[in-house]
Amino acid sequence: MISALLFFLLLQSPSKEPRDVSPRSTVTVTGQETFAELLTKLNQTGNVVTDQRDEYQRQQTVAVKLAAGTYTFWQTLDLLSTAAELEFTTSIEGVKLRTRTGVTKPIVAYDGPWRARLVRRSVLAYENPALDRLLIQVELMLEPRMVPVSATLNANAPPHPRPLSLQGRGEKYQFDGEPTKLIEVRLPRPPRQQTTIDKLELNGDAWLSTGRLKMSIPMRVQANAELEGTRFSITQIFNNPNTTISTELLYPEGSFDWESHQSAMLGSMKLVLRQGNTEQSYRSRQINTDAGRRTTARWQFPKIDGEWQAHLTAPTAPVKLPMKLVFEKVELP
Repeated sequence: MISALLFFLLLQSPSKEPRDVSPRSTVTVTGQETFAELLTKLNQTGNVVTDQRDEYQRQQTVAVKLAAGTYTFWQTLDLLSTAAELEFTTSIEGVKLRTRTGVTKPIVAYDGPWRARLVRRSVLAYENPALDRLLIQVELMLEPRMVPVSATLNANAPPHPRPLSLQGRGEKYQFDGEPTKLIEVRLPRPPRQQTTIDKLELNGDAWLSTGRLKMSIPMRVQANAELEGTRFSITQIFNNPNTTISTELLYPEGSFDWESHQSAMLGSMKLVLRQGNTEQSYRSRQINTDAGRRTTARWQFPKIDGEWQAHLTAPTAPVKLPMKLVFEKVELP
């Protein structure tokens, strides 16, 4: 998530005020779709979802009927996976479905484009119960079509009236270009006789890129284009012995300032050269940020001659969004 993502882990009643966190992908289900039709609807959100099973396994898919309604992308994916007895993995390329290997139903929470999965719960017990701690691991994931940047995490829980910070301060997490992040929260343990937490809440703000820009310019020095306030240009071209292209991407003023160590988060940046029906992909690249809105890159291609178009795909300028994730009925170890 991003430069300043403030999480509060609260055990309390959820807000009764309606919330509409955007942007998020939604899927409208009529209740009559086949598995293949539901898979198509998931892909229509802009998130790539592929079925990795072989043909025989696909033929064994149980009849899938989801209740009619409008769901977020993650809700639809979880409902489909449960109904078809599947599980999935995620990466920057998208979601891959496979046959389910376990029987435990995941404990999940949703908010807009976010999904949180409770991975592990454990307890540190001491002779003095007041020192007991509850350790919780949570996997945060963002829709693959988006790009999370970083998160700063604080936690609290009753009966403590004020936030209990991790190690006395907010803990900052970097996503390093991946759509998921495993975080660990340490809380005061509820009374030992308590076996269930009715509600476990993650509260905060998140920085993320909500999509990807696509821009095309002629392959020549000083060629440039602008989209949504973001400017893409070619600054240098070298042709000995291969073709090396230097580019600059300048995000709009007032948007999130990338930090120099966050270049990995721009890993979804791609540059492709096209000439008619011929397409050339880069062999290697080096992406740099300068603790500001400017991102530079060097792309190495095989030797290129003639007139070509340079096509760039890059994350949109990051935005800050609120987040609220609520787990229901969490059993304690």
